[in-house]
Amino acid sequence: MPSFKVSLNARSYTGGLADELAEQGCYAIDIYQSDNRHNQRTNVQIGDTLYMVKGNDYWIGTVTSDWFQMPMHNGSYHPFGFFHSVNGKRRYPLDNNHDEWVCKVNWGVRTGFPATLPGMVNLKAWLNNGFNAITIKPLP
Repeated sequence: MPSFKVSLNARSYTGGLADELAEQGCYAIDIYQSDNRHNQRTNVQIGDTLYMVKGNDYWIGTVTSDWFQMPMHNGSYHPFGFFHSVNGKRRYPLDNNHDEWVCKVNWGVRTGFPATLPGMVNLKAWLNNGFNAITIKPLP
């Protein structure tokens, strides 16, 4: 199964978003008029592995559901959607130009990056190498 790194898009959120995703057992993307993000979402399937990085810690998760689109509700995100639940942690207001997609993820425990020993792959560098802050990045 393929592996992907997911972005927390620090430009859009204040602290704690990674913890919220892990606690709610999901990963959510906000597609704002972006074919690139839509195409990335379609590449992630049930059984794939997601890596989520927060500072010196990371989570590994397995995708357990197909993606589903949260319907808009009164011109904003649906009250049962992930982005509505973290509204106070967003740097910009919700509006009807956004498109929320969610998949269920079985996130493991939050883990600190291990020390890198000679001859070992540096996991943090591997995850961050060339990452361009787009929502989902395939890993080698």
